[in-house]
Amino acid sequence: MADYTPSLTSNHMRKDILILITLALGFVMATLDVTIVNVAVSTIQKTLYLGGTYTTWIIDSYMVTFASLLLLGGTLAQRYGGKTIYMLGLSIFIISSLFCAMALNGSMLIIGRLFQGIGAALFMPSSLSLLSLSFADDKKRAKMFGLWSAIVSIASGCGPFVGGLLVNEFGWRSVFIINIPIGIIGFIMAYIMISESEKIMIELYLRSHILAVFSISLLSYVLIEGPTYGWLSTRMIGIICITLCLISAFIYKEMKSHHSIIPISLFKNRFFTGANVIGVCINLSLFGGIFMFGMFLQHAKGLTLLMAGVQLLPMMAVFVLGNILFSTFINRWSVEWIMFVALVVASICTIILVITVGTNIGYWAISLLYACANLAIGLVVPAMTSIVMETGKSAGHMASATLNVNRQIGSLIGVALIGAIIDYSNDWYEKASHSFLLMAIIYLISAGLAGMLLKKKTF
Repeated sequence: MADYTPSLTSNHMRKDILILITLALGFVMATLDVTIVNVAVSTIQKTLYLGGTYTTWIIDSYMVTFASLLLLGGTLAQRYGGKTIYMLGLSIFIISSLFCAMALNGSMLIIGRLFQGIGAALFMPSSLSLLSLSFADDKKRAKMFGLWSAIVSIASGCGPFVGGLLVNEFGWRSVFIINIPIGIIGFIMAYIMISESEKIMIELYLRSHILAVFSISLLSYVLIEGPTYGWLSTRMIGIICITLCLISAFIYKEMKSHHSIIPISLFKNRFFTGANVIGVCINLSLFGGIFMFGMFLQHAKGLTLLMAGVQLLPMMAVFVLGNILFSTFINRWSVEWIMFVALVVASICTIILVITVGTNIGYWAISLLYACANLAIGLVVPAMTSIVMETGKSAGHMASATLNVNRQIGSLIGVALIGAIIDYSNDWYEKASHSFLLMAIIYLISAGLAGMLLKKKTF
């Protein structure tokens, strides 16, 4: 038997890696799509002769349907099986990507982007929950979350480069065509490699889902369009009031109903709630900071868009290193301890940036500090994901959907808040310092929450 043990171990490892890649492909495709389209949008605007409103909604229409339908995607996965909904989401994303590639005008492209968001909302919750269900051992599962995060981070970091290369060599339609082979490979691998999750014949509770969809859609619209129309304009004040009423109605219905679409028991677990709040905070600071720093390099340092992208690469690449380090550290320390220490490091680095960004400290010193902060966040993301999926494994699809909704809303809030800071001042060094101050405060709050989880850990 001893002669066969290495072979059996090797086969298990190979299968684990294939499962990991299979369930990461959908996320990679959706992540690449966001960053690639951001790069290609100016070329699309010129080619299709589009105005500014069309340009904005080519990017944002995807985000609105994606964020607003994630909870419904989680419910459908529970009812009909995670594998079934995952493959359905991939199919919709592939077909809508083909539709985008064939678009003759801005309206067609926006419709295609809306359907891409629908597809992503279906397969993203299932991706995380199926990954969680595929690995029974806690340590192994946490390690796989770290490697999964690394794969997704690589896709996110490569997005601008891949987008620029595709647009320059093959035209803007190629940024949508590339989704088709990736999606087909992911679909075939999922069909072969992934086992179906248990189906729970729960009611859909369409009224609650309709409330959730309209609440999140309007919230996304407010955060996206607030800077355009002005936060105190009559239009935005009216929409904000409607949004708050819908959100209040949704929360009230969830709290009072015996059949809530998000199991209330999940939020009674302080680890689940704390990790979700940290998820909002992390995306708020992270994506708000990336949004600001790219413009800072162009306006304050006088770099071209391409050179700004090149200088951002080292600060983006460290996310992958953080994800991989998490997979190593989990063998020595608890998930909560890793998350707490990493958030403290991110806080310290960002506080130093607040003080130094307005001095003549130089690009490399700033980039080193920013890279250290992002490296720490690269450790936090798989730790946070692991806590949510472990504490919410009784309703894995909804736990994943809830985390994704919260993180997407955090991203939108972060860009909106940093955008307001940028509009407030005329000096780019002051803008950067104030933006880093907001990020530092949010990271410190997150570190405090992580410290409370560490202190109160009972399992």
